[in-house]
Amino acid sequence: MIKLFDTWHVVVHALIPVCVFTIFFTALFKEWKIRKQVIILLFCVMLVSFFSLLFLKRMIRNELSEQLSEYSFIVGTTLEFDEKRLISALKNQIYISTNKTRPVDRTTLRIVINSGELELWISRDSDNPNIYWIYHPKYLYSRSNEIGKIQVR
Repeated sequence: MIKLFDTWHVVVHALIPVCVFTIFFTALFKEWKIRKQVIILLFCVMLVSFFSLLFLKRMIRNELSEQLSEYSFIVGTTLEFDEKRLISALKNQIYISTNKTRPVDRTTLRIVINSGELELWISRDSDNPNIYWIYHPKYLYSRSNEIGKIQVR
């Protein structure tokens, strides 16, 4: 599954700029009869590719939720927050949205699950110290893009 998600991320990020470049390049050929159809097709491919990244985020969230249980617990952290609330929010996919904030102070978080340990990266929100940005370093996409933001207090 790791290779699938990582390949998906790389292909989509390569495909979108190629489509944009091809649309602009195709627009220059005014005498080409199928120009309109090519532009529409490439635009649709670009939109589907973009929205597939949102679907990828959803799949990573679902996988994370399935790995966690009520017996999961956090080990080796120096951060002070309600651990049960964090695990519950991840398991039940209770994510919140914020505007015009950024993550600060990225920290590794280890969660013990039934099959071993799960590593996540969390970052405190720049405006609200009770909100954490969650990253899943297992996948290329979720190393650079948060899978969600969770309020822990």
